[in-house]
Amino acid sequence: YTPYDAALAVVRDMIHYDQVKMAAKDVGYVLVMVSDGTPTNSSYIDTVNGMNNLSSDVKSIMAEAPGQISLNTVYLYNQAVPTASQKSYLQKISSLGSGAFIEANSNQTVQISDSVQVPSTVCQ
Repeated sequence: YTPYDAALAVVRDMIHYDQVKMAAKDVGYVLVMVSDGTPTNSSYIDTVNGMNNLSSDVKSIMAEAPGQISLNTVYLYNQAVPTASQKSYLQKISSLGSGAFIEANSNQTVQISDSVQVPSTVCQ
């Protein structure tokens, strides 16, 4: 079970809360989403506009702190290498989220630095 919509909603809410509570806006958010599957929520997979819904959710996150967010993704798989279709969701998140995308076999060691793009905003 992989509810991408729920995960993205939590991220958006956390950043929104932080932006409201923090007077200083010189902060950067670097997030890494690791998944071993494609989304299971119906708003992304059971509708004609699934990828549009995903895109809208990611864009709403990015709008919370423009230029200060990096959404990075890792597709972690066991034996079968994920198909282009399976990877497309995480690739879309990282593409719209100014982040990096990597795929990794669960038998290999993944360095977090391999999967992170840092926001362009200079934080102090």
